[in-house]
Amino acid sequence: MMYGSWLGLAILLLVVVLVVVTVRNVAVLKFGALAAIPQLGKGSRELYGVRLLQNFSLNSGDCDAYKLAADLAVVADSLPGVFVLPGSLLSKERIIITSPSAIRKIATDDVFDKPGFVKTTLGGTFGSDSMLFAIGTKHRRLRKVAVDLIHQEILHKCTRAFFRAGRRLAETWLSPKPPVEAHHANMNTTLGVITESLFSCDIPERTRLHNLYVAMFLEEAPSSLDLLTGYILPYGPLLVGYRNARAARLVLRSVIEERRRNRNPSRTDLLEQLLSALDDGILDIDELVSQVQTLYVAGFSTTAIWLSWSMYYLAWSPKWQEKIRTEIASIDNIQDDNERLPALDSLPLLHAFMKEVLRLHPPITDTLRQNSSDVFIDGFMIPKGTLLRIPIASVHRMERFWGTSASEFDPTRHLNLDGNGSTSGLWLPFLTGPHACIGGRYARLEVKAILYELVRKVSLSEPRVGICRTTLGNPSKLSLRADPL
Repeated sequence: MMYGSWLGLAILLLVVVLVVVTVRNVAVLKFGALAAIPQLGKGSRELYGVRLLQNFSLNSGDCDAYKLAADLAVVADSLPGVFVLPGSLLSKERIIITSPSAIRKIATDDVFDKPGFVKTTLGGTFGSDSMLFAIGTKHRRLRKVAVDLIHQEILHKCTRAFFRAGRRLAETWLSPKPPVEAHHANMNTTLGVITESLFSCDIPERTRLHNLYVAMFLEEAPSSLDLLTGYILPYGPLLVGYRNARAARLVLRSVIEERRRNRNPSRTDLLEQLLSALDDGILDIDELVSQVQTLYVAGFSTTAIWLSWSMYYLAWSPKWQEKIRTEIASIDNIQDDNERLPALDSLPLLHAFMKEVLRLHPPITDTLRQNSSDVFIDGFMIPKGTLLRIPIASVHRMERFWGTSASEFDPTRHLNLDGNGSTSGLWLPFLTGPHACIGGRYARLEVKAILYELVRKVSLSEPRVGICRTTLGNPSKLSLRADPL
């Protein structure tokens, strides 16, 4: 009897919550400050499903996320560049931004910051003091330190690591037992590169870090509690990886502390540069650890996604694979890696191919902002505290910017550009403005060097890719056939 009473009370409470939330959502959209902004209609919302409302930015890099992005692109093409995605029981309404002028404003104005729940849930992975979560003076200080790190001299020292990684990966694919899962192999490759770049050598903790990050990004099996948070919190599933993120931070901090106790002035790696900033009082120790976390995670995870999708499309299109193989053969006479990399970076077909990969499969599918004060965007007044979403992967697939072939893989669109999305600032895999990713050039050079070594020795075919439903998502279960040339 008591059980029935509690069940009835729970049902009554749920009904009340549903009514209150529904009335609140209707009131906000019909009579509130957002009433003047065009809204996504019910029929359009059904087009891409409830999952988009609940998990709008969870599956960055995930196959399903790209399909949802394509569905949203179809809808967005029929609406203005600023429109409202209505809320639901499990998600607050937010403004969808696809207008070039609005994107530029949000990317450059400090009134727009990442929402608090994003900082909380991603802070464990990237560090709460990461420049990713800073604005204003603090952001400019942290960004300057990071920009100074990845300058030409440092990239020059990373060059041989890039090519070595490519040669090792090619050997792996040509071995009697090639990788069963390509993206795992690529994560291991890019993890080795960023480890060498950060620490100038391999470290005993690499295996531990690799296992933690693979679990976070690919293999984490959510508990019942984790699944529950995924339905209640907008970024709930990211909590799945929190435990491993905390463990990884402790491992990285121990590496840093060991280096501090045993400084070697002859080292010129990224960590040594950061320690110099610590010595000069530019960074404190927590900020330093967070920057290492950020560089480490961004330096291997998103780069591995770019590399994996590049390999997928090489296998998917034998025509483009042969074009690129022919083009890179033109620099085979250059023996020195440091001379070869600039020549490789200037090859137009390879460059266009890689840009098109990122257009259709940006590792970060979208980004959220929240305004700290009332602000006008494209003539609409946006009240303080509104969630604003830039759907990067959807913008990349909108016919309004990319023409009727927007959904097709066509690298030639990046050759002889004539005012298309790429030149108008709507190619956004690294975002834009003062908060744009500083590691874009590092990642581009690394992927090009690896592909150079791979394509010269291996023919890729028969691509297959599965779906990964974990923290940030990846092209998991990517399988390829590799034949020696």
